[in-house]
Amino acid sequence: VTMRVAQAAWALGSQAIQKQYVPDHPAVLLATSLVNPNETQTFAWVAPEEPGDYPFVCTVPGHALTMTGTLHVGALTERPKDAETVENGFPASAIERAKLPMQRYRPYMDGGPTMAAIFSPGEATNPDGSPARFPTTNRGIAIRLGDAQDAGVLFDTELLRYTAGWIGGFAETIPGREDERAEYRSHIRGVVQFTLPDARGGRAMGQPWEDPRPKPLGQLPKGLGRFKGHWRAGDRVILSYTLGSTSVRESPVLNRDQTFQRDIEIGPSSETIELRLTSNEGVKATLSETPHVSVHEEDGFHFVRIEPRNAPCSFSVGLSRSNPKLDPTPDFEALLQQTSSQNPQPTIETQGLLGVGSGPYVVDTLTLPYENPWNALLYVGGHDFFSNGDAALCTSHGDVWTVRGIDAALSKLTWKRIATGLANPLGLKIVEDQIYVVSLHEITRLHDVDGDGIAEYYESFNADLQVSSSHHRFVTDLQTDAEGNFYYLKCSDEGRTDHGGSVVRVSRDGTELDLFATGLRNPNGLGMGPGNTLTFGKQQGTWIPTSGIHVVHEGGFYGYIPSAHREPTPTEFEPPLCWIPHGIDNSCGGQVWAPPGDRWGPLGGALLHFSYGKCQMFLTLHESRDGAHQGGVIRFPGIEFESGAMRGRFREQDGQLYVSGLRGWQTTAAMPGCFQRVRYTGKPVLMPTSLTVEPDGIRLGFIEELDPTSATNPTNYALEQWQYRWTRNYGSPEFKITNPDEKGHDPLEIHCVTLSDDRRSILIQIDDLQPVMQMAIEYDLRSASGAPVRGAIYNTIHWVP
Repeated sequence: VTMRVAQAAWALGSQAIQKQYVPDHPAVLLATSLVNPNETQTFAWVAPEEPGDYPFVCTVPGHALTMTGTLHVGALTERPKDAETVENGFPASAIERAKLPMQRYRPYMDGGPTMAAIFSPGEATNPDGSPARFPTTNRGIAIRLGDAQDAGVLFDTELLRYTAGWIGGFAETIPGREDERAEYRSHIRGVVQFTLPDARGGRAMGQPWEDPRPKPLGQLPKGLGRFKGHWRAGDRVILSYTLGSTSVRESPVLNRDQTFQRDIEIGPSSETIELRLTSNEGVKATLSETPHVSVHEEDGFHFVRIEPRNAPCSFSVGLSRSNPKLDPTPDFEALLQQTSSQNPQPTIETQGLLGVGSGPYVVDTLTLPYENPWNALLYVGGHDFFSNGDAALCTSHGDVWTVRGIDAALSKLTWKRIATGLANPLGLKIVEDQIYVVSLHEITRLHDVDGDGIAEYYESFNADLQVSSSHHRFVTDLQTDAEGNFYYLKCSDEGRTDHGGSVVRVSRDGTELDLFATGLRNPNGLGMGPGNTLTFGKQQGTWIPTSGIHVVHEGGFYGYIPSAHREPTPTEFEPPLCWIPHGIDNSCGGQVWAPPGDRWGPLGGALLHFSYGKCQMFLTLHESRDGAHQGGVIRFPGIEFESGAMRGRFREQDGQLYVSGLRGWQTTAAMPGCFQRVRYTGKPVLMPTSLTVEPDGIRLGFIEELDPTSATNPTNYALEQWQYRWTRNYGSPEFKITNPDEKGHDPLEIHCVTLSDDRRSILIQIDDLQPVMQMAIEYDLRSASGAPVRGAIYNTIHWVP
């Protein structure tokens, strides 16, 4: 009922705003006008006399998929009982917590000693109680400090400065409308003790302090300074970066005298190096007695100057609003020996669940470790496999986990959290058994230095991407080509960066970044196939008529004007392999190609597509000609995932498909994340596996033989077609071919249907078949064994031979 009402509202077209998205539909008993953010509307009405469940729904386009519920009319004794809770308001079971929207549980997650995100002051205050003010730090790492872990510093990995230091709290993610998918804008919490409000935090003498970037986004120009990564050493975090050609390692600490102490090691240098510490307003600075190093004040700031030397030197500098006092400067090599093996991480065991069903493919569940000592949230952003068959997964809240014990029974899965604090990671790739994770900030290469299965060094493999604090700034998926280059997707950033709305390519060694293709809006998944065939899925939005799958060509433009990154403004774009109606897949995930052979049944070499919005999987039927592609999608019957399906990888050890995803905005997901296996059962595949456009019709190919009587009966098929419009509007209505200004579909008359001699393909003959943006082919047949063969294909025709 809710979807019928919602679709009636969406069909209002240009009248939708005028009618407040309220359709003339008999099921509508009561409706409100549009309610904007931070507004409230109160209304009263008489409940229906008939007891029962009355659904309610938001009819703004797309909202009906998640903004829906039920009003129950009945006796007071039927009132639902309160959920079982514990003292702090949590449901007692982590599994039950996971079923609920997770925004309220994010503050209780222990995300480790660092938190990478986009940071602003939030409600932090100065010591006098006034609001703290410092600029948004787009690439910030907040580092927990203090014995009680209730203080912190914010390091800007672009300008290589400490933006702020504070006490009385740490940091928090700003709540959003999404199910804590983590848009990853964050605030600090506490009383700010010092700030460095603008420009760089260090330089080689003679370089300007001012920000040299043409726009205040992205890394400093090469040669001025570059963040290299950070170590986890016991309870210390060690940052690594360069200033000019000089290497710097440093570790912040809040010592027992409440002094913010920076322990610093500077490499040999022929240049004088300066560090700008903080504005000197109310803040005092002190320095350990070290040759070649001095502290001074100038232009309202505290500075440290390190003279040229032929050997490294170590020193400490302290900042405080009282009398700063310093602890002894540690030996950095000794610090680095305090690896994670001295503080081993617990492992968690879960038992998987094998799927059942009568079809050729069933879904097994690798149960995520919801019960864990950190209250970690399991919104899975990507996964891949090591050479031994173990898996690694990243979660959108910053963790990386490994899991062992993947076998046929899934009876004992052993999980370990190996990394934390990344900035909304939504893609993971394992190359030569080393984990690469793509996040909002960078591609991070994780190093297990001592072999204990925990990452000690988080290397900034490539961070050349510009990051902004705008909406729609996600970075999604991570793939590699045959040459080892990396590819990921950068969402639009609302046009604020030089990289938004693009397929980004990073060289195999991480030294170069370029835009492989542009004109994307907010894509959520890639696919890399034979011959470096790259694909991505799109979803309805401004300049995007509806969902679709593109095959990507280098230099291509894919329709979203604000992310064109070219002049003049394009007037056309590379068409997709196929369009997909919004109601069939409202939000696309990625794609994956099945390996050749029959280990995964008869679909070896097939292109598979995932629906994040519908938690489903589709088979993509496609053909190509002179570099162009056309085809369609058909849903796998009986395949439903626990969460929004985004990533797929085939595992070499068993030849089966593993899928991961998460719950967020506009998805029907029941759980926050999923890691599931699509396993071939050996039963017949009763669906089309090929679609070819011929001069006189459309040919569908099947694996199993068809019953001739049902296959050749035209009444067992229904075909219709329609067009979309490419405009700046959000999505497109569906228009008739016969009258391009009239909304609706045109039925196609079937001339006849013929069955091939081997009974494995049919030709649906259509007079005067023409290219069309969207076609729907419904069929209701039987196989030669009498089994039902039913479904619907949604395809696009760019050419008719």
